[in-house]
Amino acid sequence: MYSIPLIFKEMEIKDKNNLWYFMRILPYRTTDNIIDGAVITFIDITARKRIEQTERDSRIYADSILDTIRESLVILDNELRIISANMSFYKTFQVSKEETANKLIYNIGSHQWDIPELRKMLEEIIPRDSKFNDFEMEYEFHA
Repeated sequence: MYSIPLIFKEMEIKDKNNLWYFMRILPYRTTDNIIDGAVITFIDITARKRIEQTERDSRIYADSILDTIRESLVILDNELRIISANMSFYKTFQVSKEETANKLIYNIGSHQWDIPELRKMLEEIIPRDSKFNDFEMEYEFHA
């Protein structure tokens, strides 16, 4: 007996009361292998959508605060990838958000951040879950 592959459709929808649902439409197949309708399921995802919106709003708020800081600031994850940076960082080091987002700090620009002293310091603090303050180093960045 030949079996027709079932193609389904999934989407997120919002109702007139601003409630969100994950909708899945699946063809209904009889025991005789005949498509004889559809099964539509709705899963309430309103709480998840609200959390996502809160996270987006928080991110926008945090970014706006970062952009008011005059000193260059970059935020790295535990793998030393750039999570975000402020406008002063982008302007000072002549890089863009698109060029830096989710990139290893050492790989941005023309690898000018791949500085042995910086690499040693960063790679030592991450495994120890420690902090550093007032780390100074001199390095001439070329545009």
